[in-house]
Amino acid sequence: MAESQLALLDRPKPEKPKNVRRYNPDWELSYSWVTSVVKDSREVPFCNVCSITLSTHRSCLNKHGKSLKHNEILNKQKQTTTGSSSKTKSKPAKRGLIVSFKNSHNVKSSRTRITNNINSKSPAKQGQSKIIKTENEVVVKKRKLSNDEVERNESRAFCPRETVVKLGKFMYDSDWAVGNGGGITIRDGENLYMEPSCVAKDRIKVEDLFVTDLTGKVLSHPDNEALKLTQCSPLFMNAYLMRDAGAVIHSHAQCACLATLICKGAEFCISHLEMLKGIKKATTGLPYNYDEVLKIPIIENTLFEKELKNRMQVAMDMYPDTNAVLVRRHGVYIWGDSWEQAKSMAECYHYLFKMALEMHRMGMKFDVEPTGESGFTD
Repeated sequence: MAESQLALLDRPKPEKPKNVRRYNPDWELSYSWVTSVVKDSREVPFCNVCSITLSTHRSCLNKHGKSLKHNEILNKQKQTTTGSSSKTKSKPAKRGLIVSFKNSHNVKSSRTRITNNINSKSPAKQGQSKIIKTENEVVVKKRKLSNDEVERNESRAFCPRETVVKLGKFMYDSDWAVGNGGGITIRDGENLYMEPSCVAKDRIKVEDLFVTDLTGKVLSHPDNEALKLTQCSPLFMNAYLMRDAGAVIHSHAQCACLATLICKGAEFCISHLEMLKGIKKATTGLPYNYDEVLKIPIIENTLFEKELKNRMQVAMDMYPDTNAVLVRRHGVYIWGDSWEQAKSMAECYHYLFKMALEMHRMGMKFDVEPTGESGFTD
């Protein structure tokens, strides 16, 4: 080998620039135990449960949240909290200083009570930032929420982001959301969690979701800036504002589309089927009886989804008991007081659509009281 080539091999390779990831405040939406701290002049994730700093990678946060040590400490804290709450009934607790960390929106997971005679000689004035040093000499500062920031309140038992993703996968597996069609949204307090547009429901991740308020203002964007808010959002808002819904499901199932084709008028009617009991009346919350007629309004489709908003509002006003609106040659919007109720009723609606199609194919009427049936009776 030539000496010049050997010299090139011996030459030290230039160091590659490090890809320093930045702290993403939206991580606090997915992980209630995460806040931010300043370490080495850089903002990094901090676990409030284990009191340690973490790498600025979502995969690291996922791994840490599932670790055995993390969950053991979390369970011990829950047991301690339960025990201390029972003791306070007989003995009043000492008044102390409440220090809020960066995710101060999450009262349950991010508040730390420190008694004045232990860690603080004088109470901090209201509005001041309190600095706490942990064992790792990490500085944790209080963050003041601005008017434009999201005031979140996610409990450990319920994560709306994960629930939206799981329901989207369920819809995809059920053929309710083929391709990029369909949609799902969940309400948590005053925050609405919505999926992005033009993304298949089996590929959506928790960090891909948008968070809006009840006025439709976007409070939190996904990490991927190329993602856009779902075109269904104006119709989702109808259910939230007019019915005070807790979740809305938009299905593109074939049975829903076909149900609008065998009913040429402005409503789909079905009666005398046991699964009617799985549908609640919006005005009373009571289930339909077996022999009642379920009526679902049908609105005509438009070129763009957002243009359906006014038609849907008119249909909801004319049918105050309905928890669903069919869109001809398109699909159906279904909502409920919670995501559990919306999912349960959506399953019942799709069952009824399939029954109507099969009865129609057999030449049977599905919207009137049956005749000529002579089974055993009382």
